[in-house]
Amino acid sequence: MKTEERDSEKYIKYTGNRLINLNVILFAGCLVYTIGTFTVDYLYVYIFFNVIFFGYVAVSANYFMLSDNYLKVKNFLWFWKEKTYPLNDIKGIDIIRTRRSSTSARIIQQDNTSKQYKAGSLREKDWINLYNDLASRGVKVQSVII
Repeated sequence: MKTEERDSEKYIKYTGNRLINLNVILFAGCLVYTIGTFTVDYLYVYIFFNVIFFGYVAVSANYFMLSDNYLKVKNFLWFWKEKTYPLNDIKGIDIIRTRRSSTSARIIQQDNTSKQYKAGSLREKDWINLYNDLASRGVKVQSVII
């Protein structure tokens, strides 16, 4: 967890370790393999495969930033994407762990719309810290891992 000052708010960053993440390691291996076996004849196949795999990895590359008033969801790879939720607009957050996928947080707003964000780089201790900090700010959090 790192503290960061943005938008006159002091944020706690829940990022985990971006480099020790199975998806990132697989993507790096795919790029190394592509560079090592590159031929112009299969240029479109390489581009297509790497773009698809990059999209798959980027979906689980989210991280969270929490201040006293806001929860921001950002992405390491799609750095231009950012979603900010005022804490008083959040009805609840479900932390969901599945067998085949990264642990994710489903954010449910007051109007019952929800969005799920996978965060593959966060470890269990990061999820516990996020859970505790959200609960201390009055957000209803449900989790099966804690």
